[in-house]
Amino acid sequence: MSENTQQRYDNQQETLLSKKRIGGILVGIILFIIGGMLGSFLSIYWIAGNPSILPETPFAIAYQDSQDQKTDSSSPSTDSSGADESSISKDPIVTVAASVSPSVVKIEVLAQTRYGWQKAGSGSGFIVSEDGYIVTNNHVVDGSHKILVERKSGEKYEAQLIGTDPISDIALIQIDASGLPSLEFEKSENVRVGETVIAIGNPYGYEYTVTKGVVSAIQREISIPETSSSPPINPFKGTPFDGFEDYFDFNTPQQQSNTPTANIPMVGVVQTDAAINPGNSGGPLVDLEGKVIGVNFLIDAQGQGLGFAIDSNTVKKVITDLQKYGTVSWASLGVVITENNDEIAASLKLAMNTGVIVVEVPAGNARKAGVLKQDVIVGIDDRMFGTPQELITYIRSKNPGDEVELLINRDGKEMKIKTILEELKK
Repeated sequence: MSENTQQRYDNQQETLLSKKRIGGILVGIILFIIGGMLGSFLSIYWIAGNPSILPETPFAIAYQDSQDQKTDSSSPSTDSSGADESSISKDPIVTVAASVSPSVVKIEVLAQTRYGWQKAGSGSGFIVSEDGYIVTNNHVVDGSHKILVERKSGEKYEAQLIGTDPISDIALIQIDASGLPSLEFEKSENVRVGETVIAIGNPYGYEYTVTKGVVSAIQREISIPETSSSPPINPFKGTPFDGFEDYFDFNTPQQQSNTPTANIPMVGVVQTDAAINPGNSGGPLVDLEGKVIGVNFLIDAQGQGLGFAIDSNTVKKVITDLQKYGTVSWASLGVVITENNDEIAASLKLAMNTGVIVVEVPAGNARKAGVLKQDVIVGIDDRMFGTPQELITYIRSKNPGDEVELLINRDGKEMKIKTILEELKK
């Protein structure tokens, strides 16, 4: 090959290599531009759509379902519970309030006087069965001559009083209706301090007011003096709330000065900081699943954010007894008890500073079974108790005539004693 031929061949090869380099650079630039555009589109989609690889929450799913249903119909529909689907929200408070409110009712009570029918009070209640059973407070309806119920839908009824229980401050009434939306109860043992709760009622006539708070405490004991006077017109004579200034949710006119007398304490009470006012009485305190954990009945006027609700387990027992028998029988261990602590244990020379101390043993089943004064009750039926409130709550979950087994510490020695529960004297 001549020198000129070799030079031409080298020039051609160099030209080919240059073209390949330029082509590679062009391809790289094109791929870079395409990648940048795809990245931009994905970023915009991510920011706008906010997708997630995690499963959606039930509230988000419910919200999406409601949006899908809206596209299928030009007007919002109403389900069997009476809740408007358009009210479903990503906010759980909104969702729960929308689902619970159709089961909450407004209650007005009338008293017949020489001047005719007069409004004697008002409160709240909630439906617990589709055939019209409604729970409210005893102090809302006790002594009334006529009970009027109004649903959120505007339907009005005259209710029949099934029964009341002053000890738990629970009343059961019924309206003539069927297919009604009702609420379920959560077990009291599942309620936790700090969990979010919602109160729904009619405070001061402001219908279906929703307030939010937390469970501040559980297993509270509330002792409320009752009255022993005879007012001229007051239809709620003898309730634990008349004339009691520090604790009030009366819904009744205060027409006289009453003399407080001893009253049986309420135990297992749920404390909440959700706003509760007169008129909230009888309304539900619900969790974020819409289940009832208590019935609102009381506020402490001396402080702020001190509301109280009767626990769900107590309410369920009262409802069952009132439906079956028209009255409620509460069990009693038949002893007088107090808390144990370092000071009391040292003073009484007890072998332990926990448990519940027996202060007195009146004549009855407990004395016959061998329970003695200054015995320390550690547990009952293999359940351990640290406070009198816990022990009383458990006993009241039983029925008179039931047998229980006490675990007792006497002079440092543990023993078991079986006894039959008596009926609590009202």
